[in-house]
Amino acid sequence: MKTIWVIITIFFLFIMLVACDKETEEKNMMYFQGNEAEKLLEQAIELDDGIGVAKAIKDGANPNTQGLHGVTPIIMAVGKLKKQAVAELLRHGASTEQRDVEGDNAVTLAVRAYKREPELLHMVLKAGGEPNTLFSNGDPVIVRFLNDFNFDAVSYLKEAGANIDTRNKSEDPLVISYGISKDWDAVWTLLELGAKYDYPYEAFTWQDIFSTPDTTPPDSPLWPYKVKVWKFLKQNGQSVPNTIKELVGQQYWDYLKKKGLPKPKLD
Repeated sequence: MKTIWVIITIFFLFIMLVACDKETEEKNMMYFQGNEAEKLLEQAIELDDGIGVAKAIKDGANPNTQGLHGVTPIIMAVGKLKKQAVAELLRHGASTEQRDVEGDNAVTLAVRAYKREPELLHMVLKAGGEPNTLFSNGDPVIVRFLNDFNFDAVSYLKEAGANIDTRNKSEDPLVISYGISKDWDAVWTLLELGAKYDYPYEAFTWQDIFSTPDTTPPDSPLWPYKVKVWKFLKQNGQSVPNTIKELVGQQYWDYLKKKGLPKPKLD
């Protein structure tokens, strides 16, 4: 029995060693091996050496070559947050649209990296990157900022040409989608930016969305946004509850009474 466990242990150690060797090999592997200039281009990107990037391209490196896993120089540079390399590659015509095998391109990677290096997205969009680019899952990139509650970035992307009336991967208009999920701050941001709000033929109407009043009670930090959205829609002729009291269900008032808590002001 002891011999069997020894064999099993050796087998698993062998598998782990093979996996580690493969991982190390991939880390040390050059992405671009077309010619010597492309190898030098990769080294320059790693060092964030803009002058080196320009020299490698002058010496014959293709700024749009696709290497291991479909990675391009600009995808590598954006993914590694190499701003000087990104700037030089864009100056030499690097494509912001090419995608790697994961479905990412310069725009999607710059959006993912926005919290750490917002300048990357500014650079990519200024060079012609598409602000309505889709992630590989079908969501427009603006969804990332809405999900992160980064509404300044949402506004920036809209100014850069993003369509705030676009639909998500489920084919729901963004303003309706965030209403369904009760992210009232996101809904209000979209409305303030001029998003379309009249969708009479969607599966969910505003009346449906407001039909679960206890989801966002008055003690929720999202309550003020819910009220703003309700007022806006009511003023613009949408079918919504008639009074602010209808935004709060009886269950909430019963809860306050049971706990002996005072009723909050609704407006």
